[in-house]
Amino acid sequence: DEARRGFEEFLAERRLSPDGIEPAPVFRVEGGRAIADFAAFDEAARHHFETLGIPHAYTPWCFYLFGWGHPPMDRFGEKPYEGEWPYEGADRSRLRPAFKAAYQACLRAYWEHLKEKGWEKRIVLYISDEPYFAQPRIVEQMKALCAMVHEVDRTIPIYASTWSHVPAWDGSIDVWGLGHYGVVPAADLERIRRGGARVWFTTDGQMCLDTPLCAVER
Repeated sequence: DEARRGFEEFLAERRLSPDGIEPAPVFRVEGGRAIADFAAFDEAARHHFETLGIPHAYTPWCFYLFGWGHPPMDRFGEKPYEGEWPYEGADRSRLRPAFKAAYQACLRAYWEHLKEKGWEKRIVLYISDEPYFAQPRIVEQMKALCAMVHEVDRTIPIYASTWSHVPAWDGSIDVWGLGHYGVVPAADLERIRRGGARVWFTTDGQMCLDTPLCAVER
C-alpha cells in the first residue's frame, strides 16, 4: 500500500492518472441483492481525488468484461452464456438473465455509492481491451454488454481500447481509446466528438518511460 501511494503521488505530480483505485470495493450477491463493503475503497478514493487531485479512474476490475476475441468473463458467480467456456455456438447477443442480474445489481450499488460521494463524473467503466471487432460475434457481444451497463444508468461512461473506430459501436461506447498515429482520420475524430463521445489516448508503447520508442500502440 505504501509503495502504491508513492506511485500515485509521482503520477499526480505529472498530471497522469493511475488505472484504478485500490483497494477496490468488495461485492457479493445474496438472494439477488448486492452487498458491498466500501470502507477501504472510500479512504483510497478520497486520497486519489481530493488529496492528489487525480481527475479520473477506471471502475474496479470486477466490472471489466473481456479482451480480444474472448467471451465475457464469469462475474459475481455467474456465467455469461449457457454451456461451458468458450461457449461455441452461443448467441453472443443474448446474455444469461442470472449473469445480467448479478452484474447489474453490483454495478448499481457501486454507481449509487459514487453519486452519493460526488465521484461519478470521475469514473469510467473499462469494458474491454482490444476487442476483435472484425469478428461479427464480438461486435454483437460488445453491444449486448454495453446495453447491460447502460440499463443500470445511461450516464455510466463506457471505455474500450479499440485503436480503430468501429461505427457499429457508436452509441454503445462513450469513451473511445483510439490510436494516436493516424489510424482514425481527423475528420472521424471530429464526428465522434460531435456524436457526444469522448476520445482518449493512453500512455503506452513508445510513450513508456522505461522503453522509449519501443512500439506504436495506444
